[in-house]
Amino acid sequence: MTEFELLARLNFLENHVKYQAEKLAKANEKIAKIEAENKELKAELDRKTELLKLAASKTYGRSSERIVLDDSQITFFTDEEITAIKEEPTTVVETHVRRKKRTYKEIYGNLPETEVVYDLREDEKKCERCGSEMTLLKYNERIEITVVPAQFNVIKHLTAVYVCKKCADKLNENGETSTIFRTAPSPAPLIAGSFLSPSLAAYEAFKKFAMHIPLHRIEWEYRMSGFKRPKQTICNNLMQLAELLEPLFELLHRELCRLKIIHADETTMQVNFVEGHNKPVHGYFWVYCSGKYELKKIVLFEYCRGRASDYPCSFLKGFEGYGHCDGLRQYDDVIGLIRVGCWAHLRRYFFEAVNVQADRSDLSTVAGQGLVMINKIFRAEKKDPTKPHDDPGLTLDEIADIRRNKSAELINSFFDQCSRTSELFLPSGLTSKAVNYALNQRSSLVRVLEDPRLELTNNAAERAIRPVTVGRKNWLFSQTEKGAKASAIFYSIIETAKASMLKPYDYLKWIFEQIQIGSAKYTDLLPWSDNIPGYVRMEAFL
Repeated sequence: MTEFELLARLNFLENHVKYQAEKLAKANEKIAKIEAENKELKAELDRKTELLKLAASKTYGRSSERIVLDDSQITFFTDEEITAIKEEPTTVVETHVRRKKRTYKEIYGNLPETEVVYDLREDEKKCERCGSEMTLLKYNERIEITVVPAQFNVIKHLTAVYVCKKCADKLNENGETSTIFRTAPSPAPLIAGSFLSPSLAAYEAFKKFAMHIPLHRIEWEYRMSGFKRPKQTICNNLMQLAELLEPLFELLHRELCRLKIIHADETTMQVNFVEGHNKPVHGYFWVYCSGKYELKKIVLFEYCRGRASDYPCSFLKGFEGYGHCDGLRQYDDVIGLIRVGCWAHLRRYFFEAVNVQADRSDLSTVAGQGLVMINKIFRAEKKDPTKPHDDPGLTLDEIADIRRNKSAELINSFFDQCSRTSELFLPSGLTSKAVNYALNQRSSLVRVLEDPRLELTNNAAERAIRPVTVGRKNWLFSQTEKGAKASAIFYSIIETAKASMLKPYDYLKWIFEQIQIGSAKYTDLLPWSDNIPGYVRMEAFL
């Protein structure tokens, strides 16, 4: 091979190597791009899988937020961290005495009682053998509970009007005839031009807002009882009654803003016809209720078109104190409100992350260890994490001592652990969400250490708003905003009555009676007023 051929072959090989190197670089670049896309798709797939598992669990799984703990699982933490956060393998349960079976007096003792005596005829009281008079030995006793369905009666109010016939033909100073009339005093109608009585008004409000019965079912009940009262008439009357109750609502609102500890939450409400909108609007019912240790028990609702901060700022104007709520940022804009976070919300985030794991009992993961540490914070105050609303019976001094000597250390350890794990790659999107939520809400969550009257959870507001959610499942929506605002007033009066241990129907009936008579001020109608009759109050065992 000549020198020219060798040079030509060498030049070809050099160009071929450059070509292959460029081709290899492009291939590597394409592989890296595909790997990056694959990583993103896998992360998205994992996220969607977690959401699918979570949705399936909420739809078909158990509602309890309880996880079976297994201490045999391995852990990725150091021995020091294990010592700090490992769940106790056993729990010592205090001995207790099983409650005795409730007696008849405990169950039915507050019901009116009537005795029906069954006796022999006089001729049957003689002995058939010797003919002598027989002596009463005893009565065999048997108890029945009877019920009288709702009865509807018509009451005609006849008000006497007198006239002086002798003065009918006499002229007054102006030379005109003036007849003298005198009318007997009588109560005015509750609503002008309506057949509504205080008892019927209280009955319909109780059925709608306490028993969550739609108006068309109430109308059907009336039809079965023999008279026709259209649901539109019932609806109009309820909105008019809400206007009568509005001054009482404002008094309760004023008292709420004087409290030092409240709870707040919100839920959606569809309103079909809103001015300026050609389709239904999803508004919100906001609930505000007094803290556990407040003497005056108040539960108030307000309907608003949205969740902007203007709504709680306006409603809580003048309030200065602690406010239990979730992580909604709008509460931070309320002047005078010191936001207190909810550990039950935080625990739910970690529980959901554990619930989508392949092995739900594996608490060695980041989410599992976070859940374990939160459980320890609840159990330090003798609370079941799955039932945080149960009262452990601790005094304020005992709670303050526990939080000072035990809870503070547990809470600081939990957030230190979250800070360390947030810098690592978290394998689960739900786990990352839980850790980030904890760190973002840290300032509000640690605030429970400032006052023993503060609670670990916002469950009080969640329980208070439940009647709205239950009612919404039955009657689905409000037709107008006026109706939604009327519903908020009725829910406020009824739920405040229940919190104050008053019978809702009797309380409403008594309020309407006082309004109809016009002899009482609205301050005398408040749930804690001394003017409330005894029959309105619930019995202690209820």
